[in-house]
Amino acid sequence: MINNNDLDGLKTPKDILTRPKDLKKWSVPIISGLILVFTVILAVIYAFSLTHEGDLITATGRNNVDFGVHYHENEFFGENPVPNNLHFLGHFTDFIEIFSSFSADFSDEFDISYQYIAQKRFVITHTSGGISSVIHEQVLDISNASGRIFGNSLEFLSDSGDDLPGGTYVIYPQDYMDKFLEFLVYNDQHLGVDTGGAPAFRNFSATLFIEFTYQIAAFPIGITESSMRGFQLPIGDDVFTLTELGTPGFTSSLNLSPEVREVNNFMIIIFVLVFASSGLGLFIGISRLSVDPNEDRQRANTILRKYASEIVISKTSLDLSGYKIMEVDEFEEILKLAINLNKHIICFRSSIKAEFCTLIDEYAYYYEITYPENLSSINHHIVKGDYL
Repeated sequence: MINNNDLDGLKTPKDILTRPKDLKKWSVPIISGLILVFTVILAVIYAFSLTHEGDLITATGRNNVDFGVHYHENEFFGENPVPNNLHFLGHFTDFIEIFSSFSADFSDEFDISYQYIAQKRFVITHTSGGISSVIHEQVLDISNASGRIFGNSLEFLSDSGDDLPGGTYVIYPQDYMDKFLEFLVYNDQHLGVDTGGAPAFRNFSATLFIEFTYQIAAFPIGITESSMRGFQLPIGDDVFTLTELGTPGFTSSLNLSPEVREVNNFMIIIFVLVFASSGLGLFIGISRLSVDPNEDRQRANTILRKYASEIVISKTSLDLSGYKIMEVDEFEEILKLAINLNKHIICFRSSIKAEFCTLIDEYAYYYEITYPENLSSINHHIVKGDYL
């Protein structure tokens, strides 16, 4: 039985954890664990930096053009503009409207700059022996504009206005026919090249190119795209069509992955060493925590573990009333008696001691291990019975 006096001076869990010796014992696994966690986080970040694919940025643009052919007033054709799915008569044509518009969309907001150029190119070629060569080219700017916006889209319509890209432009084919005839006359008079006489200037041809070029750049990602669209108009043909030039738009993508980095072997070695050291420190610290610091309690635990087959654990304190108690100095003495006489050893454990005994006739052979660290005063003879 355990007296109340035996419990005097027992330390509470709070007292035990606040003792300097226990704090020192806990410091090793705590510090090692923190270093281990920090090392793992750094290693994950480093690995992520080597394998991160980055964000995919996309950009799409659409360069749209259209036209409308208008005839002089006449008794044959009353609809203006003439439907675009027809061939057009040169002698009836008064003017042609050209429409240009543009739109672009980005997957995110950026600082976007744009530059727009609308041009007319009047080109005269001469064909000889089946080979055509350009003998005259005149480039005229129709309009140009540039600017910068911040956002994820931009749009310029055919009615945007003079200061913005896009718009509606009017072409008078007769003006370019007059230029073509002037060139032929000049060519006949000054260059001595036979035009073949009107109306057969079959060795020469004239073409008007109307081109709309949009260029955009997104900062700071560096996406730059350019798109040209327009029409080709033959000059002097009795029946003509407008041929579209360029491509309708663009689709672009950019993977914003970081610069490819080589694996740094030195960094890998450092990570491994720190990880191994902190892991070892954590293991040793936890192992020490699981080891009972009280040597007497360790000795009792060792006996129970080593001779488990010989010992019966009692859940109640030993009551040896009616037995003559024979105290022994070593556990091995009880063990020899129990083995030789085929007896079990009875054990009762408390927070302050471990009691072992084996009963042989009217004698109780008794051995006790106390834990002095848990007591302010210890009574070694608290088991009821007659001591010899």
